[in-house]
Amino acid sequence: MTRRGMPVSSEAAPAIGSIDWLFREYRQSKAYTEKVGIRSRTGYEWAMRAVCNTDNKKGIRIGTLPIRSITPSAADSLYEKFITTDDGEKLRRGEKLTVLCRKAWRVVHRLFPAEFAKDIPNPWPGTTMKTRVVQTKPAATRAQVYAKRTAPRMLAATRKRHAHALANQAATSIQNGQETAIQNEKQENTKSA
Repeated sequence: MTRRGMPVSSEAAPAIGSIDWLFREYRQSKAYTEKVGIRSRTGYEWAMRAVCNTDNKKGIRIGTLPIRSITPSAADSLYEKFITTDDGEKLRRGEKLTVLCRKAWRVVHRLFPAEFAKDIPNPWPGTTMKTRVVQTKPAATRAQVYAKRTAPRMLAATRKRHAHALANQAATSIQNGQETAIQNEKQENTKSA
C-alpha cells in the first residue's frame, strides 16, 4: 500500500520527469479534471498519445525523453513532425498538439518546478506555426435551404409509400388472382339435385 503524496513506483508508471509523466500529471491536475469537458477528453487523450508516440530524429519515442530535453528549437522540430503526415500537411493537427503541450507544460511546471529547466521552463510559447487558409463557404440560397429542409420529409414519405407497396404486393396478387370455384362447385351440385 502506498502512502498519500508518495510517487507511484511501478514498471508501468512513467519515469518522473519524462514527457509521459508530464502528461500523466496534467491529466490528474484540476486544470484538466475541472476545465476539460467529458466529451472533449477523448480528443485530449488522442493528442497526448500523438505527442508521446512521436519519434525524434534518432528514432527515440518522445514520451520517454526527459522534459528538460525539449528546447525551443526541439519544439519547432516537433511542430514540423506534428504537421507532416502521409496525407500531406495537417496544420490544424500541429496547432492542437502545440497548444496542448504549451498548456500541459505551464500547468505541470507550476506544480513541479524542480523537474523543469530553470532557464526555459516552457519551450512551446513562441513556436512559429504555419498560417492556415480557412475556406469560406458561399451563402446558401433560399431554394437550397428549403430543399435541404424538405428532403428528409420527402424521403420519409417515400419510404412509407414503398413499405406500403411491398406489404400490399402479396395481398394484391391474391386479390387479383383467379378464384377457385371449389366452394361454388359444391353449392352447384346441391342445387341441381
